[in-house]
Amino acid sequence: IFERALDPDRPMPSGRSLWEDHQEWFGLPASGTRSKALAQRTQFNVVDSGLQDFLAAGLLDQLNGPWREADIIYVWGFDTWGEGCRCPGCQALGNGTDQILHLFSCLRTRLDAARANGRLDHDVRLGMCAYEGTASLDAPTGAVPANLLRSGDYAVFYPINRCYDHAFADRACAINARYHQALAAQLATAGQLPFCVGEYWNVSKFDDLPLVFTQRISEDLRTYQQLGVTGMTYMHVPLLAWAVRTATQGLYAQLAWAPSSDTHAW
Repeated sequence: IFERALDPDRPMPSGRSLWEDHQEWFGLPASGTRSKALAQRTQFNVVDSGLQDFLAAGLLDQLNGPWREADIIYVWGFDTWGEGCRCPGCQALGNGTDQILHLFSCLRTRLDAARANGRLDHDVRLGMCAYEGTASLDAPTGAVPANLLRSGDYAVFYPINRCYDHAFADRACAINARYHQALAAQLATAGQLPFCVGEYWNVSKFDDLPLVFTQRISEDLRTYQQLGVTGMTYMHVPLLAWAVRTATQGLYAQLAWAPSSDTHAW
């Protein structure tokens, strides 16, 4: 959503580009100098009220147009892999997760106002991602905004670089131990949002290979439930030609519904 909404070359009513009208909306990089060529390599300036109004108005236009039947909208930051806005306002909010939650809360306030005054005709939940690509993997340092807790909004935890040779809960695996620690800390935050986990059984490094993940699915879904995760998704359930992946899809569906199922009997 935001990559399109904040395209630096986007034409504005002034006849100028978004970059020409509002450089201050883009994140301040570590170098201290904003650059149009690298504008989407840094998270945007989430404390700017003008930007918040602009993004909320764009979401509302979509929800009253092409997305009018949508009940859930995923709003994720730029996929920058760690480069957050260094302006004093964003830094004062805390870490990347605090910053994303702040933006979430501002969008929620504006959508709730639109719902109350009739500019939006149905409730819409927002989904944020907890993911190192958007610098939001770790638990927030501050409290989760109260309006997000009231609204049914939630987060999806994506362990994109996790190890599949080992179980998610295997503390001897340094890669998975980092993710396990981050997810446990997120779920331990007082007044935390509900969390789903987004897995990668069929994308990225596996690139649609005919792999069967029965052991990992069996162990890890139970671990996620024990940690307090309340939902699952993954990238991606293939739409056709399941072949040997039928076992992956069927077992995933069964254990997402009932994690205590007997895998071998199934």
